[in-house]
Amino acid sequence: MAARAGEMLQEWSLALDQGLKLSHMAESLHIYPTYSLASQQLASKLKVDQLLSGAMGKFVKKYARQLRWGKHLR
Repeated sequence: MAARAGEMLQEWSLALDQGLKLSHMAESLHIYPTYSLASQQLASKLKVDQLLSGAMGKFVKKYARQLRWGKHLR
């Protein structure tokens, strides 16, 4: 598949076997991060993309803009 694919496949295999959600993978702690960290970063990105889509995403983006704007006023 790719260089170091074995390091990444173990994590995805475990997630599938245990029925883990992307949020579980995104929050996991890698004691000795290697190429498997790419799986965690992908899970985090997918979770953020999911959060920022749809109605909830519009709310989050609007709230974030208001927070940034409020910091400029202080």
